[in-house]
Amino acid sequence: MPSYTAPLRDMQFVLHELLNVGEVVKTLPEHAEVDVDTINSILEEGARFAAEVIAPLNQSGDAEGCTYVGDGVVKTPKGFRKPTSSTSPAAGRRWPRIPSTAARACRTSSTTRCTKCSIPPTRPGRCIPA
Repeated sequence: MPSYTAPLRDMQFVLHELLNVGEVVKTLPEHAEVDVDTINSILEEGARFAAEVIAPLNQSGDAEGCTYVGDGVVKTPKGFRKPTSSTSPAAGRRWPRIPSTAARACRTSSTTRCTKCSIPPTRPGRCIPA
């Protein structure tokens, strides 16, 4: 079975060495208590969730596929609803956007099936070069 391993060290390098996110986040009053260890924990949990929960859905998704039920209703493969409807210990907590986005990138890169419909469409004006 295929596996997924998030590029944690690369993400940590960009966030800490290039962007110095740990210091930047501390300047925001609502995130003043967030430190480098917290940021790394957000990344590690996002990578773990992507590898252990989301990536294994690729196999069942390929085997079972989606089914059009009718009336505009599509049934997703078994297992796809559970990860998106479950709550995590971090639910309800507003984390800094930069590390949260990096953790979300792990989920997106482990399987695009769970995220295709949640990506907001780009405005057409932004696609046309000026």
